[in-house]
Amino acid sequence: MMFSQVVRSLSAFENVTIFPYFTRVKRVAVGILLRKGLVLACQRHADAKYPLKWEFPGGKVDPGEAHEEALVRELFEELSIHATVDTEFFRQRWEYPDSGSDRNANGVFDVTYFLVRRFEGEPVNNAFEQILWVSPNELQSMNILEGNRQAVDLLVKYVHGQLGPSPSGHGPSTPTESSQIPNGPGQAA
Repeated sequence: MMFSQVVRSLSAFENVTIFPYFTRVKRVAVGILLRKGLVLACQRHADAKYPLKWEFPGGKVDPGEAHEEALVRELFEELSIHATVDTEFFRQRWEYPDSGSDRNANGVFDVTYFLVRRFEGEPVNNAFEQILWVSPNELQSMNILEGNRQAVDLLVKYVHGQLGPSPSGHGPSTPTESSQIPNGPGQAA
């Protein structure tokens, strides 16, 4: 049997993690920017896929690039800030249901969310319809990009002390740290 025939015969299993090499998945790093109890929400452009949906800033991780490096790069490109990536908050694999039969084209994402409490500069909107600082509770009632919904719900629980360390297990040791956002010199958080 030729390799291409084997790949085609395994196509029914392409979402199973045993076969990661048969599914191209986009790796994405996302920043949850926190400042004075608020989180930065970014609205997609009206002519973008999923128009006017709200999301967290971030983007694609390039080959050979660490997630944290990608996030620093993306936050500078999208918001003109120099970020210090803090705690990994949450990881998920997300497939948009409207990605069609060719899921490799644009629909499957491994997303790593990071908390970002410190950054230099004031965020400038270089890539979105608009950006807003909102409370985590307000974020829940906004028209959020479906792939970000679970992270938003976890963030609300986290800032209200309803979760221990961050959902990924790599976060602060107490759930209240996220609500104790420092405002010292040189900190935007």
